[in-house]
Amino acid sequence: MFQAAFRTAGTESGGGGMSSLPLQFDAGLWDPVTAVEAALDGAGGDRARHVFIALDADDVRRSAEASRNRLRRGEARPLDGVAIAWKDVFARIGDVSTAGSRMPALRTVGHRTAPIVHRMEELGAVFFGRTNLSEMALGGLGLNPHYGAPVNALSLDRDRAPGGSSSGSAVAVALGLVPAAFGTDTSGSIRVPAAFNGITGFRPSQGRYPEAGVFALAPDLDTVGILARGAGDVAFLDGLICREPALGGYPKPSGLVVPETIVLDGLDPIVADRFDRALSALSSQGVRITHRPLQSFDMLHSAMERHGAPVVAEAYRRHGGLLRGPDVGLMDPNVRRRLSAGAEISDRSLDELGLALRQARRCLQRELGTEALAFPTVPIVAPMLADLVDPDSVARLNALVLRNTMLGSLLDMPSVSLPIGTGPGGLAAGLQLSMTRGRDRALLEFARDAERSLALMTP
Repeated sequence: MFQAAFRTAGTESGGGGMSSLPLQFDAGLWDPVTAVEAALDGAGGDRARHVFIALDADDVRRSAEASRNRLRRGEARPLDGVAIAWKDVFARIGDVSTAGSRMPALRTVGHRTAPIVHRMEELGAVFFGRTNLSEMALGGLGLNPHYGAPVNALSLDRDRAPGGSSSGSAVAVALGLVPAAFGTDTSGSIRVPAAFNGITGFRPSQGRYPEAGVFALAPDLDTVGILARGAGDVAFLDGLICREPALGGYPKPSGLVVPETIVLDGLDPIVADRFDRALSALSSQGVRITHRPLQSFDMLHSAMERHGAPVVAEAYRRHGGLLRGPDVGLMDPNVRRRLSAGAEISDRSLDELGLALRQARRCLQRELGTEALAFPTVPIVAPMLADLVDPDSVARLNALVLRNTMLGSLLDMPSVSLPIGTGPGGLAAGLQLSMTRGRDRALLEFARDAERSLALMTP
């Protein structure tokens, strides 16, 4: 699979394995055509079932051949031959996009390629298929009754949830089919599946990446995000998208804050243990860590307890018409239930939520400053798919897995989920690192350094 081709690539400063691939090609250690053939073979295997909604093997091969020809001519582009998978919400000329749904209203044919896709392809990336997701990107568990749920890549005991909504993208990376994938993140849809599958997921500040041509769930909160094997590759892609220099020299956070708020409540023992070990590893490398309450988190939590979640309110106002349409019976009942909940939030409550959001963001700027936050990405480990049948259980667990990540989204904090090891049965945990809006490159540099420290964690 593709992962094997990348193990020789090293971890270049700011770039991870991807940045060194032209050198690997020159040395005869890597070939894009051979790599994508291995990836296509892996994508057809049982472990990758339900990962892709569409995968055009001929298109993949043509792109890989074009990359190899450029490499042979000495005309390499930064991403030549790098296979990237895309959540099935990104427009591309001629492609059908489903948003994970069977509803005709959500199935569109691309008349123009989304700018983020175009940017990656013009840099040489191979478009490696359209990945599965929770319908309408509205779900944190990664379930999809229409296309099946991808199985968590780390499941050793029984099939477990992949996390969502960018489920297929995360599993594709974790299985080593592709070195990176793109998804979207509204409440945690990049970071939750990253944590469940033991990989790295990055939610940038909103608007950092172009969002035209991408299915919108709740535009005031939606972001495009990246899933990769490590922070170096995330930073490499981020730099290419934003045309910013390689990492090095960005101001480090003045300290790391563990918020004494709801994000630490009810942690699974495996998550609590891995989180404590991660903090110890960072502290041993000189990172100053403090524990204190955050008023901004408390403000948001109180506002949502009074008025509801702004995500479902905005999603309902944008897509609520589907609930009254002739094809509503085609919608996943769990998604229909979530979307319907938005109707219960009045316009006045939505205004109150917006006010609380603005106040909390200003408060966060004051109380955090140049520090970074650290807390468990998800409070629990991936649940078994067999336990996700009862609608009430699904609703409860969906809210729980998004609890921590949603707060960062509402505060528009660039956030990285880093893997911090696994417990029995391959149950993974993630560490979320966040900074205030606009400090994306500083966060990625800190995450790359933290990743090196976390490699020293005790088993």
